[in-house]
Amino acid sequence: MPGDDRKALRFKLIKEEVAEVEEAFEEGNLENLAKELIDLLYVIDGCAIECGLQKHVSIFHDSTDRVNDLFQSSKHGVKEIGSVAQNTQAERKRFTENSLFAIDQAFADNDVISLNKALGELIFIVNDYFNVTRLEQDIKKCHEEVHSSNMSKLGADGKPLYREDGKVLKGPNYFQANLSKIIHDQANQIQTS
Repeated sequence: MPGDDRKALRFKLIKEEVAEVEEAFEEGNLENLAKELIDLLYVIDGCAIECGLQKHVSIFHDSTDRVNDLFQSSKHGVKEIGSVAQNTQAERKRFTENSLFAIDQAFADNDVISLNKALGELIFIVNDYFNVTRLEQDIKKCHEEVHSSNMSKLGADGKPLYREDGKVLKGPNYFQANLSKIIHDQANQIQTS
């Protein structure tokens, strides 16, 4: 496990991204929601790598089908983009809060096994957001676009620029992820199906 300062930074970044996901969802802004979900996955992956859980990083790629199966067979089967039953979002928030609590506790206890489980739960929640908005087929496309944007944050020397607390800053060649075409194409597919 990393030192207390790094654990605090990782937890802070995860909480910030969770808040941004929930805000984008409540606003009904699918483009921003997709970006924030991918950003949350990046922060989860960074945490997993720094804590020695490299195998954990690829879990979200493998879990999408399982989450989709569960989603299709559960009461969460809302199929209109941006529309979700209030109790479903309340459940999602409750699960998220429980996962955040578990991450905080795992860091406090230096418990890598509990941390792995809690990060996995957050990944499950991310996939659920993609499913409820019917963007599950576009996770990889969204990830590629956000990854390109994140790589543009590097400095002129090809290395990350850091704020004093350790957060990566935007470099001189930064460009914002453009997910509008992916979201628009998915909306068109839903309307014609």
